[in-house]
Amino acid sequence: MSALKKTVGGPFSKKQLLIVGCNTERQAQLQTALNKEIYLLTFCATLSQAILKVNNSPIVQYDVFLIDESALNEDEFAKLKSFRESSYFGLIPLILQVNNPQSDAIQKGIDIGMYFYLTSPFNSELLNKAILSATQDPSNHQEISRRLANFDIAHPLLQKAVFHIQTVAEAHAIASVLAYMTPDQKRTAIGLFELILNSIEHGNLGIGYKLKSQLIKNSKLQIEITRRLSLEENRDKFVTVTLERKTDFFEFTISDNGAGFNYTNFLDFEEDRATDSHGRGIMIANRLSFDFLEYRDSGSTVICRVNT
Repeated sequence: MSALKKTVGGPFSKKQLLIVGCNTERQAQLQTALNKEIYLLTFCATLSQAILKVNNSPIVQYDVFLIDESALNEDEFAKLKSFRESSYFGLIPLILQVNNPQSDAIQKGIDIGMYFYLTSPFNSELLNKAILSATQDPSNHQEISRRLANFDIAHPLLQKAVFHIQTVAEAHAIASVLAYMTPDQKRTAIGLFELILNSIEHGNLGIGYKLKSQLIKNSKLQIEITRRLSLEENRDKFVTVTLERKTDFFEFTISDNGAGFNYTNFLDFEEDRATDSHGRGIMIANRLSFDFLEYRDSGSTVICRVNT
């Protein structure tokens, strides 16, 4: 069985949480706050123990890692970065628990792909909201990762390609295909998918930030996307994705039919959105996926590059 298989199958499988560095009191708080019918908690005192557990249990796929900042000194941050780059763990969301919202650990976490945070003390509602936020998108990212293996050959003579995309399924497919040609396929695919998805949802379909939060909360986002795609006003709207192969990089241009948005607020981490159920896609693309990213046309067009 591969490392990407869960030990428990089916739609009602418990979510596997690996919790690192929490003291006995905090462990007891987590056990009380999290529903035992939904979550299976595994505790490790140190990051080294957590890495050892993952490596020794390859058939277990953890859904979330919750790591206390006390377990992460400079050496541990380096070790965590190396581990993320060398295992399936690279696509598993990390939640960093800090004692101060101004902690230096937050910026260090961002630099290694740690985009979810909890500030102590936190209540049960906030904890569950953070875990829900962290687990909303990774299933999409892991699906992209699996799709990459199905695209065996990218034509070496391809110099330019243009795609017109309307649906989330098409966004998955195109992100996978285009990323296959780049040096770091998984990370590029995640960034492309996030940017195309933004263009579909916010640009072409006009689903605003607050509305999306409410739709996710009520598990109605996909229903609303389908409804809006069927409207006469949206039937001829496409997200245009252009790939150009340059001498030293691949350039992707993604354009939608929207009026644009204030993208500057989404390029990096914002503390007031740390526990939102979405809103990290552009930051992930900017910080993790691409060597260059620039918005144009008031935000309705984004140019991004991957060095070769």
